[in-house]
Amino acid sequence: MEKARKWKRVIAILLTVTMIFQNGASVTASGDLHMVPETNVESEAAAQAAAESEAKAKAESEAAAQAAAESEAQAKAESEAAAKAAAESEAQAKAESEAAAKAESEAAAQAAAESEAQAKAESEAAAKAAAESEAKAKAESESQAAAESEAAKAESESQAKETETTKPEESETTAPTEKETEAPTEKETEKESETPAPAESEATKPAESETAPVTYKVTFEQNAALHGTISVDNAAVDVSAYYKEVEQNQAFRFTVTASEGYEVEFVRLDNVDLPKTENPNEYQIPNVTKDSQVVVSYKEVPQSEAEGSDTSEETAESESEPAESETAVQNLVTFTGENVTITANGTAVTDGTAMALDGKIVFTIVPAEGFAVTEVLVDGNIPARTTGNPNEYIIEGIQTDATVVSIATQAVETEVAETESEVVESETEVPETETEEVMPAQTFSQIAGDTAVTVNVPEGALPEGTTMSAVPVTADTVIAAVEDQIAADGKEIVDVVAVDITFYDKEGKEIQPEADVEVTFGNAALSAEAEEAVIYHIDETANAEVITEAVPEDTEVTFQAGNFSTYAKIGIVSTKDDISILNEETDEETEKAIYTVTVYRREGNSTTRISSTQYEEGDQYRIEVLSVPGYIVEPQDAEGNPILPVNGYVTGEVTGDIQIFMTLTADTVNYVVKHRLQNLDGITYADPEKGSEYYEVKQGLTDSETSVEIKEIPGFTPQAYIPTTIAGDGSTVVEIKYNRNQVSLSYDSDGGTYVNRQFALYGQEVTVSSQETRKDGYRFGGWYDENNQKVEIGSKLELTGNKTLTARWIGERVNYQIVYFQEQNDGSYKAVETKTGLSAIAGTEVTVTEGSENAPARKFPYYHFKGADTVTVAGDGSTSINVYYDLNVYTLQFTLKDGSQYSD
Repeated sequence: MEKARKWKRVIAILLTVTMIFQNGASVTASGDLHMVPETNVESEAAAQAAAESEAKAKAESEAAAQAAAESEAQAKAESEAAAKAAAESEAQAKAESEAAAKAESEAAAQAAAESEAQAKAESEAAAKAAAESEAKAKAESESQAAAESEAAKAESESQAKETETTKPEESETTAPTEKETEAPTEKETEKESETPAPAESEATKPAESETAPVTYKVTFEQNAALHGTISVDNAAVDVSAYYKEVEQNQAFRFTVTASEGYEVEFVRLDNVDLPKTENPNEYQIPNVTKDSQVVVSYKEVPQSEAEGSDTSEETAESESEPAESETAVQNLVTFTGENVTITANGTAVTDGTAMALDGKIVFTIVPAEGFAVTEVLVDGNIPARTTGNPNEYIIEGIQTDATVVSIATQAVETEVAETESEVVESETEVPETETEEVMPAQTFSQIAGDTAVTVNVPEGALPEGTTMSAVPVTADTVIAAVEDQIAADGKEIVDVVAVDITFYDKEGKEIQPEADVEVTFGNAALSAEAEEAVIYHIDETANAEVITEAVPEDTEVTFQAGNFSTYAKIGIVSTKDDISILNEETDEETEKAIYTVTVYRREGNSTTRISSTQYEEGDQYRIEVLSVPGYIVEPQDAEGNPILPVNGYVTGEVTGDIQIFMTLTADTVNYVVKHRLQNLDGITYADPEKGSEYYEVKQGLTDSETSVEIKEIPGFTPQAYIPTTIAGDGSTVVEIKYNRNQVSLSYDSDGGTYVNRQFALYGQEVTVSSQETRKDGYRFGGWYDENNQKVEIGSKLELTGNKTLTARWIGERVNYQIVYFQEQNDGSYKAVETKTGLSAIAGTEVTVTEGSENAPARKFPYYHFKGADTVTVAGDGSTSINVYYDLNVYTLQFTLKDGSQYSD
């Protein structure tokens, strides 16, 4: 039908031109046609062309009629064949029926008859269908032949008046090829007349060519199973040879199981942590969009965690119950403390909190290098109970989210490098006993009568769970024990403050500390009558021992004690009478008084008696001034007035009892700060040389805290620092350790296959990877650094920061194609031709130009070159260059006899 419409348009134009000629008009064409219409020769040529066109139309009409006749004959033949097939089917069915009737029983004969009847009905239906198909085909053929004949006749009549001016219009149609203007072939007519069978329907046919799904290769880095097992689909895989093709945007799942003594540190793709699934130890790449290599890293678990608890089965079972219970009650537990690593219920505590399960939590505390745990308290005052395993504690009975675990640490001196291995061995030894007693640092406070008793117990002195009893003791009991001893020194007791201190373990048994503890009596001032004071220890058998001397008027006294029963602060006065001295010359006796010169050491609020010496009235005393490193010592009298020493001594005449106080004031002393940088082995630390920027000599007051400025050293991160008390003898050394940062060497393959990143410590050397990288259409040209300098594979690079090497590729010759597009009447473009067999260097640009061998432009009749894409040739041979051609535009201009013009 489209063809008929085109011919009708041509006929209309011819009729218009013929009318113009009849009116004596002349024609001028602009564009590619050059005509001089005012000659008889052109008129004759036009008439001749019209005659030829009429003959051609007549031939086409006859060809169409002949094709219709052939189609009708073909349809008739098919109908006859169908009828013949039906008849043969009927005959065959009848023969089979007769054979069955002869061989089988009466029932079988009846079935055969029914079969024959059914076959006959099917045969009749088939014959009827064939007849209907024949009639339909014949009707369609006659209708088509009549239509084409009528159209051909009309075209023949009008073509007598047609001129060549209609040819450009012909080229603008969408069917200019010879094939479209030819009569239908016998095969095409046959195809048109056939009724398509359902089995041949395009809807039921499989596609001739299906686009293969895009897949990517997933592999594992060669060390991914170094300390564990990688499993895919519940089967362990050999990571050195394993790979899996995964469809684009599909997920890939796998399981990572760490070996005994190790745990998974991270699972990453392109340095990004992969998410876990709902299954234990299972990870996934949610959407695979490229060739991917998974990197798995492991870290060693401390032996105490890896080997598990050696406590009784009952304890182990009770600790595991919360994990097994699906309905375990959870309560929040908060941890506070520095310089420690905490693991609770098998999971590292990173945000300072963990969950207690069913009221119980088991946790380990590992101090940082150079530190020791001194105290672990629950809710501020309850020592945490240990399980018997190294560094492991347990809390039970938790019912709220307000539980707080406070961890105190202190800096400790570490042994030299030669003994580090021995320390490690001793730390990893399995405890010989299952119930090793824990003796944490503790503090006890209690009021005994009017006296406040405080006892500070260091770690290792008393077991966990110890309680203290402090009971006031009457003065008579103390006096009975020490009176004779004091009287022998010519003194007597005037006041007593005494307390009986006893310690009990958690079973209520009386115990003694295994190390000296610090005891402080508060509100322990003696009467003003007391000239001096002495601290006594009185045991159960009433034996008395002098512990230290004290100042009578001090309200607080502190002393060290080892064995506990009764401790007393006793105020005493001298009972010695004046003595008589005989003057031999006069035989007269002169009485002289006896006085005491007492020397005290005073430091802050603490005062301690140093000595007490008796002199006769009028004698000269000579007391050496104390020398205490790191302190300025100033002698003072009882009222605090300074006493000027002479050549390091305090001297004077005894005129009564004298008290001299050696008052200590902290002096400025030197201390050393060492900034120790981690060595390249990642284990030891360098000892800086004196005079270097990492060896500092600073000053501070004795017994004050050190002040240190942390240095910002490129490539290093400082460890935590705890201030230290400055010793007066200048021996204080503060060490700050700096760890080397982890840096990496990355490989930018610039579109090539992935190359594993390498990690090292700051300043370490790495070897440039020999791992192969590939890129379609290119040859690897080496690795280049940020300065565009080539870095050879296998060479050494010192990493002082993260560094990236970039691959350089040398393009190979690859194929590409050109697709030519022509403009259509509606302005769209249609691909009409594809040129293959072209090649260029991958990565270069190709532009289509006329006369080019690698990218030639075509010439099409009635079209002109519009333009083409400039394309960079891809290395995989997928490049396609589109070239566009636009239709030529023609203008017909008609000049009438009267000189007027008309354009179309």
